[in-house]
Amino acid sequence: MAYKANSTNSHRSFGGGARSFRLLPAFLASTSLIVNPVFAGDLLPTGGSVASGSVSIGTSGTTMTVTQGSDKAIVNWNGFSIGQGHAVNFVQPDASSAILNRVTGSATSDIAGALTGNGQVYIINPNGIAITSTGTVKVGGGFVASTLDVSDGDFRHRRFVCRNRHVQRPIPGIQNESACRPITSFGRCRRRSRWQTIGRPACQSPSERRGPAKHAEIGPLQLPLRRRWPRLRQRCDGRRSVRDGRPGY
Repeated sequence: MAYKANSTNSHRSFGGGARSFRLLPAFLASTSLIVNPVFAGDLLPTGGSVASGSVSIGTSGTTMTVTQGSDKAIVNWNGFSIGQGHAVNFVQPDASSAILNRVTGSATSDIAGALTGNGQVYIINPNGIAITSTGTVKVGGGFVASTLDVSDGDFRHRRFVCRNRHVQRPIPGIQNESACRPITSFGRCRRRSRWQTIGRPACQSPSERRGPAKHAEIGPLQLPLRRRWPRLRQRCDGRRSVRDGRPGY
């Protein structure tokens, strides 16, 4: 099964280098405490529809290969989960290439298998995202997991303004936690990039609270965002930072 679409978009960034780290359990604030999740979703992503860029999607056995032909691409999925023993490999032009994977269905994303890529990989799922104890993420340019959305136009122009689909305007204080599911990681994440921020798993969720990361060679897991619409900004030196509008954050 394969999907293919083409459009023209051309923006560049920076990348390179090599580092790796291991994430241990991060506990989240929600209506209940999340423990090591049991995978119960699809074994591979389903219902892929290319919304922007040049992308082909093919499956052979237990492996799905997503080949990106443009600098930036957006794929809307009905579901995006990877079962244990299964793999999703993103083949991208280079480390600065970015692909946005947006889940439009109602299921959480459970990463119990392997996710690899040589560029930047974004997963957006308002229902929640979990990397289980058997899950691994290894990307070349950076990995971002978020329960907050970003518009297609903002992503294409690298304006990473994350929005809650269930909130139509910025509001003061903590956003509606019942509308925003948490993100957790019990697996292993590796990256090969000199970026110090985007290369870490950026767990963005207004309903999330982080527990201690016992071992992280390039620093702690990125803090969640709790107030208003957070913004993931790229600095001129190629690094990125996350802000929620508060001075000095």
